[in-house]
Amino acid sequence: MSERALAGYDVLQIATQLTASADGMTEGELHTLAYLGCLLSVYDGHEASWWGYRFTATRAGAPFGYALSQALDLARDAGLLAQGDSTWSISARGRTELEQLTPLVLNNRRLPYLAAAGGAALAMPLPSLASALSWEPGLRRALNFVLTRELLDETGLSLVLEQFEALGDALAGDTAGIDLMVPAVVWLTYLARVRPGEREAA
Repeated sequence: MSERALAGYDVLQIATQLTASADGMTEGELHTLAYLGCLLSVYDGHEASWWGYRFTATRAGAPFGYALSQALDLARDAGLLAQGDSTWSISARGRTELEQLTPLVLNNRRLPYLAAAGGAALAMPLPSLASALSWEPGLRRALNFVLTRELLDETGLSLVLEQFEALGDALAGDTAGIDLMVPAVVWLTYLARVRPGEREAA
């Protein structure tokens, strides 16, 4: 399945979650939750490339997926999204499309990570979630050096894996039967309070 097809599914899935819980999604929120979903797949043992498309860090220290941006434009043009004042919500046509896409194996296997990212957005306000995620090591490095750079490169991946290993140790025995939303919220709360990027980027 192509990058664009995977990203197109992510657009509709995230739009559905944020339409149900809020007034839709902004483009920034789309990229933030998709990147969090990708990170959760890494936490769950997958290679970063497993996600199917890449992210870069903007100069503002936010994640951006080019394939995701293209997929958003295509979904809008196809009438799969409805536009609000500054947000996008899923349309009836988009819901029908999502129902057809979800059973596909390559989409269905990423659903737990997107659902956990959406659950984290219910557990904490989206602006707080985005602010916390900006302390993810790769995003913090880009912000410190005012660079647009690919995320989850060798250095960035090693730093985030160190955090995930500590997170897994801290939660060992406490997560049986629950989804990935719990480690997502615990990790984001850690990032917001401890701000490890200040130390790691020094």
